[in-house]
Amino acid sequence: MQEERKAQEKRLKEIQGTSLQGLSDEAILELLAERKHLENALLRYIQIDEAKAEHEKLVNAEKNVEEKIAHLNKEISPSKNDEELLSLVEQRHKLEAELIKIHKELEVPLPITKEKQVAAEVSKVVEKTVSAVEVEAQSVDNEPTKVASHKKEEVPAEQPQISIQPVSPTKALFKEDAFGEEEIKLDGLQESGDFEKFVYQLEASRESLGSFLQSLPREARSNKSFMLKVASIDPAYAMHYAVNGLRKNESFHVQIASLQNNRNSGNAIAEMDPEMHTGKVILAATRQDFHNVHYIREDMPEYDEILFAAKKGALEKISQLKEAVTLNAFLPKILQQDEAFMAEVEKEIANK
Repeated sequence: MQEERKAQEKRLKEIQGTSLQGLSDEAILELLAERKHLENALLRYIQIDEAKAEHEKLVNAEKNVEEKIAHLNKEISPSKNDEELLSLVEQRHKLEAELIKIHKELEVPLPITKEKQVAAEVSKVVEKTVSAVEVEAQSVDNEPTKVASHKKEEVPAEQPQISIQPVSPTKALFKEDAFGEEEIKLDGLQESGDFEKFVYQLEASRESLGSFLQSLPREARSNKSFMLKVASIDPAYAMHYAVNGLRKNESFHVQIASLQNNRNSGNAIAEMDPEMHTGKVILAATRQDFHNVHYIREDMPEYDEILFAAKKGALEKISQLKEAVTLNAFLPKILQQDEAFMAEVEKEIANK
């Protein structure tokens, strides 16, 4: 690409320094047409350089935000009180919004010219112009009749279209329909032959899961089947690194919320976009850990069912504890406000 670009720059300088004296109007028009082609081709190279620089800037910004999110992810845990959790979750939501914005900008295809095709198009114009000018010059000095008998090929006056293609195009893995009803295709990675490879690498990367997931292409991180395998190891990491359609697929969120995080890397609910804290998702999460009742809202159709699951889980946990518990720290505030439930808790503690 650089060699062709230099050649075009050199040719443009030659044209700019060419004397038009003694040339016919047709020959002059040929030179002007070639100059226009070269100027537009060089302008496209400049635009591509600028697009590449902007893309690299976005990639660095994405990495920086993901590192901040990973740090906050370690800080978010059920051991912290409600006020600390709310503050950390708010920070996470702001960073998530920023990350989503970056991802949308990264999804715009980066324009890259088909270099050989562009070079061939410009070369053809150069050859035609040089040939025509040489014939014209010879006709002026020696044989004027040759100009009339010379059949020149017509050169289009308008700029030729430069073909553009996206960088590393990937097959779409999902079709976005109504909210929460996306059609997730599970065979995209199987078709490309990468699914088994990524699963094998996943099993070998348990101790460096974050670094492994960051290195994966977006195609893998938007594949529901693969990301559920990640979730079986760490649901918080799976939710954090999921992209595209998975970020608003309710069934995926319900499955993630139902899993226990044995690595204690964070709460998967805190990794979700706020609008995905639906009644079904919070119900699944509360059945898995009663502390997640913290995310309940009164407008949820599953409100009563979520409270029932939280009370049931809290009582089961209290019955399993061998040491005394401080209820104010152990139980979410919404459960402490239920007098009948607290009486049942006191009874359970007394029996222990």
